[in-house]
Amino acid sequence: MNLRPLAIAIVLGLSVACAHRPLDTSISGHHAENLRAEAQKIEGGWRVTLQLPIGEWQVKTPNEEQRIQVIPGTPYSIAQWTVAPERWAKERPLDLLLEGSGMQIPISIKYQPGPPHWVQVALIVAAGGGNRITISDKKN
Repeated sequence: MNLRPLAIAIVLGLSVACAHRPLDTSISGHHAENLRAEAQKIEGGWRVTLQLPIGEWQVKTPNEEQRIQVIPGTPYSIAQWTVAPERWAKERPLDLLLEGSGMQIPISIKYQPGPPHWVQVALIVAAGGGNRITISDKKN
């Protein structure tokens, strides 16, 4: 009995059901481990949330029009916005500028138009894609 088609269907179903995706955040081209962003599939696109550093911040988009809401919190506020499917599909990251406490911090957030990395690996394994799988955390 060939279980590969069933495994592929289950993995694809899980990727839709578990629509939260961590996003790559960077400051000046370097991965920012402490700035966590994630996206959740919603009707009409993706809802992106970014946990801001401690303090009061304004969030601006210097290179494109994007309506961003800052939700106050203790100790961390959250920036939240909706990304249309057309914008989500573009490889270009969204550049943000955090302003507050006399500082300006440029941040880039890279959207991931394809399935999450774990889904890609699971599909390769389920399809019998060889004995070796190399997973790299090298950032583009």
